[in-house]
Amino acid sequence: MNDPDAWFPDRFDDHGADESHRAEAPQVQRIETQRVQRQIRRATSLCGSCFFKVNCAINALEAGDEYGIHAGVLIEPTPARLRKSRARLAEVIATEVIDSGRAPHRLAVLVEDRPDMETLIADAGSRVRAEREKARPASRTRRSA
Repeated sequence: MNDPDAWFPDRFDDHGADESHRAEAPQVQRIETQRVQRQIRRATSLCGSCFFKVNCAINALEAGDEYGIHAGVLIEPTPARLRKSRARLAEVIATEVIDSGRAPHRLAVLVEDRPDMETLIADAGSRVRAEREKARPASRTRRSA
């Protein structure tokens, strides 16, 4: 996707300044909402195979981004959603560390510059491991006849 605006959907544009937006028919609002949702799904789906995904997550955390799509995560600008988005970015990083067995150099720099990130990423690693444990099928025992 070559359009940089695709990574920053207009979902959170302030339409309050335009009073005509409030008067739009529900049909028009629904169509606009669907358009933005398609834009978000398309952009986030492209992140899955991107070679820069982990660095993108590190960049977003390092810069304190509060908007846009980074590493397949839609960052939303409300406090609760922002915390959840940052936790998901940390999970992207933790997954890479767990799967590869090594931490990207930029992660060490991030943690050095922002010590609060160490706890965020460690917690994310615990969540990733716990989710993987839950996903493993329970071992079956043989019943003797």
